Amino acid sequence: MLHLRVLIAVFSTLLLLHASFRLYRIIAAERPEWIPVGQPSARFYAGIPRILLAKARFQG
Repeated sequence: MLHLRVLIAVFSTLLLLHASFRLYRIIAAERPEWIPVGQPSARFYAGIPRILLAKARFQG
C-alpha cells in the first residue's frame, strides 16, 4: 500500500510541475510584460521579499 501512495505522490508532483511550466509558457506568449526579464530564476523567487534573498542583500 505504501508503494501506491508513493507512486501517487510522485505522479501528482510531476503533473503539478508540468502544469505550472505549461502555464508559464502560455503567460510568456500572451503577456510577456508579466515575466521578469534579466533574472533567469526570478519566477521561482517572485513571492519572496527581497530582504530574504541572499544575493539581493549584497547587490545594493
